[in-house]
Amino acid sequence: MHAVVVTIEVLPEKRNAFRDAILTNAAQSLAAEPGCLTFDVLENPKSPEFLLYEIYRDAEAFREHLAMRHFHDFDRASSEWVVKKQVAEYGRLEGKP
Repeated sequence: MHAVVVTIEVLPEKRNAFRDAILTNAAQSLAAEPGCLTFDVLENPKSPEFLLYEIYRDAEAFREHLAMRHFHDFDRASSEWVVKKQVAEYGRLEGKP
């Protein structure tokens, strides 16, 4: 399993447009990518900040996500709205607890 956590701050006046675009991207990811197991979009009610929580089958499935047309369409449409973006990737630890 491969988890991706993304925090994105957008221009306040683009909050609604970004919300629509990211929800579309999440739905397309879940529908078109067998390796995308979870794509949750969370929104901070007090600021124009979003948190994306994505689970992929493995790191390769995430790389495939980044190559998808719907991802590129979303990224191109929303890039000028983004003030700050941070991406963190996590892999499942194997072994005994």
